[in-house]
Amino acid sequence: MLLLDYLKEIELQNPIIESHGNVEKFFLEKNILTLWDAIKYVHELPYGRTTNRENYFQILDEKKGACSTKHALIASLAQKLFIPLKLTLGLFLLTPKNTPQIATILKHYHLEAIPEAHCYLKYNNNTLDITFPGASEFSFNADLEQEINITPEQIGVFKVEKHHAFIEAWVKNKADINFDLIWAAREEWIEKLSKGVC
Repeated sequence: MLLLDYLKEIELQNPIIESHGNVEKFFLEKNILTLWDAIKYVHELPYGRTTNRENYFQILDEKKGACSTKHALIASLAQKLFIPLKLTLGLFLLTPKNTPQIATILKHYHLEAIPEAHCYLKYNNNTLDITFPGASEFSFNADLEQEINITPEQIGVFKVEKHHAFIEAWVKNKADINFDLIWAAREEWIEKLSKGVC
């Protein structure tokens, strides 16, 4: 499915960007005039972590972004446009069933799953995930353990703390698994995603 078709399907409003705050100014300077056009622009940016994970404006300079920064930027714009597009943090388990590409890493680390934290957007009861350019699926359908509405300013320390707590709780009664093992496997997965090799 094309992104614009999905936005139409979930009936997301598409207001014109008129005011001139920091986030609006950036898009207007690029002749990006509507919310949908802004979503399309951010979606097409390559996947990759920015230098400072807490500053979602960095994706504008570095021309790349991960789930947190991409969705925080759009959530910030939507807030300025009075559109109830909520930034959401989902905690779930990465498994071969929901992410077949992770099977090799799980096998290498002798893991059945990796507890993961992922940011996306919600509009009414619909999810919107624009993390990866070229994606044709924009809903986020994972077996969520927890879902939390957050602000764009919470994508740094708050998100990391929630993620760490989720991992610690998951490994608590697992004899041969610890936090460091999980984190190493997760970082290898993120690196592969950034290089586009999975």
